[in-house]
Amino acid sequence: MPISLPTDRILERCGLAGTGTTYSTRVSSLAGEFASAFNAMLLSSALEDESLTWAISQGVIDLIAADFVEILRREPGATDVITIGDLRIEPSPYSTAEQMRQRGWARLMPFMKRDMIPEDPRVFGTGDRG
Repeated sequence: MPISLPTDRILERCGLAGTGTTYSTRVSSLAGEFASAFNAMLLSSALEDESLTWAISQGVIDLIAADFVEILRREPGATDVITIGDLRIEPSPYSTAEQMRQRGWARLMPFMKRDMIPEDPRVFGTGDRG
């Protein structure tokens, strides 16, 4: 059974729910890349077991969302600080992308082929696609 990666769920995980089609094409393309990679990296028995597909899909959605958040952070203006009088608006210093990435890997590790588990999962999916 193929991994289900609805674009609206990925956008919701990124905190971009309700943005219409603004990011849909980019997220859909990224989801296609990830789905192909994870179909090869995951155990066939896990992909065929319908009781596991939700957990697997959630893990991959976390990784895609983390990657997309990192891509967005590199766009012009994404990390600008705005100051008006005493009011200061700036991006959060905390990386929710890293937390999503860790959660995604934790969900997927039990279902991965042993020889496909990266030594350092942080190097897979670091938002380096622009």
